[in-house]
Amino acid sequence: MIYNLVSCKKVIAKVFTDLDLQEETYRVSDMIEWLSEGLKKVGAFPQMVTKVTGKEDVPLLLLENYQTKLPCDLYSVNQVAYSTSVLGPFYPMHSAAGSFSSNHGLTKQYGSVTTDTTTSTTPTSEDNTMFSGMYQYNITGGYIKTNIKDGYLLISYQAIPVDDDNYPMVPDDESFFEALYWYINMKLMYPKWVMGQVRDAVYYDAKSSWNYYRKQAYGNAMMPNADQLETIKNVWIRLIPEINSNLNFHSMVGEQEFVYNKNRR
Repeated sequence: MIYNLVSCKKVIAKVFTDLDLQEETYRVSDMIEWLSEGLKKVGAFPQMVTKVTGKEDVPLLLLENYQTKLPCDLYSVNQVAYSTSVLGPFYPMHSAAGSFSSNHGLTKQYGSVTTDTTTSTTPTSEDNTMFSGMYQYNITGGYIKTNIKDGYLLISYQAIPVDDDNYPMVPDDESFFEALYWYINMKLMYPKWVMGQVRDAVYYDAKSSWNYYRKQAYGNAMMPNADQLETIKNVWIRLIPEINSNLNFHSMVGEQEFVYNKNRR
């Protein structure tokens, strides 16, 4: 479980201290790049921060001509919602899965008749739109493309956190510090190892240490606390599955299920 984040400068300071390096002779910008690579390779989602377009300092995405550009700091998408108005209401969208889904003007197909859904704006219970996955999207080339021509998109996404200097932040966890230290150390030694200036045992020790602490960091990040374990329990112990939980953005999935017996007196 990750609770706090610190600037990557703390890890870089550890590299210089442990390797007894002089700042003038090493490229700090390269270390920052390697550190970002290492974070991505650890790959634990709690090390990211969740952002939502239209909240705090993240602008709401304006949909024009069936598409809009994704936020520049986006790492992965959690969920997408659509509205015709800035104020909402927002309706959940589904990732387009049809074999004939195109990048623009995605359509729905019923039998041999293709029905364009780009003209509808508001879901209704009459045509069961909310359950039919009418609002669809796919992501390609840094853009999100939909079957709706105009409107607004609310996107929940994961982003790499940065400090005031736009340097990546890392979890305040010793396993992450060690993993990233060994990753940078391995990168520093690789050119020398290729030229035969570093013994195989030394380079392989750095590589194996990176792999060991990378797995440890991932495990520490993914370990749930007591409240999260309770949520996991409520997700698994259910008699009636939450088939349509996407319609309320999965907000009730972690709630305990109550089943009432109407025949009981």
